[in-house]
Amino acid sequence: MNPRFLRIAGVAALGGVVVMSACTLTRPITDPTRYYLLASVEFEEEAGRGDEHPAGEPLSVGLRRIQVTDYFNTPAITVRTGENSLRYSEFNRWAESLDRGASRIVREQLRGDPFVGSILLFPEASREEVNYEVEIHLLACEAVEHPDGSGSYSFRAFWMIYDGVERSIESGGEFTRTGDWSRGDYAAFARSISGACSELGREIARQLRELETATREI
Repeated sequence: MNPRFLRIAGVAALGGVVVMSACTLTRPITDPTRYYLLASVEFEEEAGRGDEHPAGEPLSVGLRRIQVTDYFNTPAITVRTGENSLRYSEFNRWAESLDRGASRIVREQLRGDPFVGSILLFPEASREEVNYEVEIHLLACEAVEHPDGSGSYSFRAFWMIYDGVERSIESGGEFTRTGDWSRGDYAAFARSISGACSELGREIARQLRELETATREI
């Protein structure tokens, strides 16, 4: 075979490889990661919450940093796959840490209550005089995949209200919400957790109203 022809064929083949490599390198890579943000949920007005002018001065409330259980204190959404097993959805993530997201939702719900005038976050709240301090521990916040192919979500938190001066525990309780979840629909999961956090904030606001109403009636 003609040596010159072989050289031309070799150069052409090399050029083709270079062009293909360039196309591969310049091809845009799609990032499959999705980020989800908690959002406050509005509820129908409940008795007592819509009062525009409650007797007495509005409350000053200090909100401590929310404590989150270690195993789901991660950007990746936690999915329980069994009683003692779980996985992290690497491409479905929270856009902010759960403690910050939950704290933001609780604050928004407290601000919507006419009894609450100001909300201070710790450590700033420790340097100011407040009427009550609120402490929250998130115990569960996970999507659940069941063996039968169905899905659900689980949210559980423990909260306490302290007297702002005496630091004594005035009220507390456990808040739990569960419900159905369409497996793979992480936007729906984020909405469910948003609703649970919003309800938690409403529950704490309701307890603050009851405590303050009882105090003002004495």
